[in-house]
Amino acid sequence: MRNKITINYLALFFIIPFSGFYITVLPLSPIYFFVLFGILLSIFILLIKSSIKNSLEIYLSFLILLYFSISQQIFFIPNISTYVNFNFSIVVFIVSYVILYKTNSNTIINISEKLIYFSLPLLMFEAYYRYTHPISGDIYIEKGREDLLFYIYKMNSVMYQDSNFVGIFILCLFFFLLYIKQFGEKKYYISFSLLIILTFATLSRASIISLVFFSILYLARKKIYKYRYLVTIITVISITLLFPILIEYKNFDESFATRFHIFDNMMLYLSNTDLISLFFGAGFGNSVDVLNRGAHNFFMTYLVESGIIGTALIIIFWSRILYITKFKAGIIMFPFLLNGLAFASGAIPYLYAIFAITIVLESRRIGKCKIN
Repeated sequence: MRNKITINYLALFFIIPFSGFYITVLPLSPIYFFVLFGILLSIFILLIKSSIKNSLEIYLSFLILLYFSISQQIFFIPNISTYVNFNFSIVVFIVSYVILYKTNSNTIINISEKLIYFSLPLLMFEAYYRYTHPISGDIYIEKGREDLLFYIYKMNSVMYQDSNFVGIFILCLFFFLLYIKQFGEKKYYISFSLLIILTFATLSRASIISLVFFSILYLARKKIYKYRYLVTIITVISITLLFPILIEYKNFDESFATRFHIFDNMMLYLSNTDLISLFFGAGFGNSVDVLNRGAHNFFMTYLVESGIIGTALIIIFWSRILYITKFKAGIIMFPFLLNGLAFASGAIPYLYAIFAITIVLESRRIGKCKIN
């Protein structure tokens, strides 16, 4: 069924399918041209129809945007690029949600598919370029760390700073495709296969582990629910037994050990910083200065850079998304958060666009939102 081209469709077309188009080798990433144009169209729509869906998630997102905008400017000097991207992601959620609410479900699914279909060619080119233009491995050879030579295929991404960013983007696309698959008869075999291959091609261990782990959970979800009490006991025992092994493993894996060093640095920083920094953060992009390296971890990034208040607002907001979607948004959120324990970015407009889609579709499924 062909979708009627309306101004709503055009606004969503420019915002959602291009919400992951960060290309760092260009002076300015295409995402800003496409998404900003979509936002302008959305503003035009709102001016004509002069109505915004009243909901707690909208109020929370505006509150977060207001907090980020004011606190970061009053107390600290954030990194401008990081500051813009954190706020930009929230703006994408607000605008996407408002326009999606006025759009029929078939069009939403069509736009959702385009996010996958438009991203795949870019991701394939990114992988091709990264493997055909590796960085020099001399530094690893000089240190006698030939085991780390795979990093030469991680660092020269055309999209982000390195392939870890690419991995978490692909991870979100994979589980989002798994989510929208339930709304039709399409199987998306080719898209799923390509996303799996591209995830492994990033060499991002956090993304690969998250993909495999949650895919197994998804496939076995009925069995897990049936034996949920036994699964809970086994999980607790496994974590207890594995924790000492993970502690020991950090002595052999430099990247893994780095995560422990960052956590130690964060605890030292939080225990010695002033109250303003503790509650309002050190400023977006400034974790490198206060921790001597990037925070990497999603929660640590927010805690250090936006403070206790900023972190609490994000937790409340994401909890609201889970609640209103009856945990259906968890199919994308939980893999992201597991990946985020090792690495995550605040520049995630694609994820917030996906959250907006799941909220609207699930609200309609349970009868809280009229289908246009």
